[in-house]
Amino acid sequence: MDVSQLRAETLHFDIIGSPYYDETYRLGHIYFKGEKLTFFFRYNALEDRVELKDRTTRLFHLQKDYLLEPTFGNKSYKYLYYLHDEDDLRKGYMVLLEKGNKLSLYIKPRKIFKQADSPDHGYDSFSPPRYEDVSGYYYQYGKDYPRPTKLGKGPLLRLLKDRKLEMLEYISQQELDLNKEQDVVQLIQYYNRNS
Repeated sequence: MDVSQLRAETLHFDIIGSPYYDETYRLGHIYFKGEKLTFFFRYNALEDRVELKDRTTRLFHLQKDYLLEPTFGNKSYKYLYYLHDEDDLRKGYMVLLEKGNKLSLYIKPRKIFKQADSPDHGYDSFSPPRYEDVSGYYYQYGKDYPRPTKLGKGPLLRLLKDRKLEMLEYISQQELDLNKEQDVVQLIQYYNRNS
């Protein structure tokens, strides 16, 4: 058999998901040199980049700068240094969930691209290519760098250990589920208010 007569078949698979935190462009603003500028924004979580369109629908990438804080979709995006691991200082966009004098909470929207996985044998199933959400939460004491944390009672009580019993009582009274972002924000608001 002549190998040159074989034709390679190119397979096309739809990619599951999106590289964007939110596909839709949202009306928002930034302040630049004291002037409020209005654009349509969206955040590319794969490339850690804010995209914007003006009224003529020209597409731009916002310069990564800690002085430019776009606000859109009821979220404020801050470009700052953060500790990804204990010794791994990085810079990137984070969404501020709760700002406090003592403790702040952020989410770092992040997506990665996973190639299609072909099964090695008939017992495994095929996985198409996809964008996978690997976003994470970060806490910040005062002016320190934000550090990673997880949602849940254990990790959060370790953060609030200086008032652990008081926090446990508040969690119980308010019936908070510390695996839910809005309940965690409520707890941190209470912690900051009563510090």
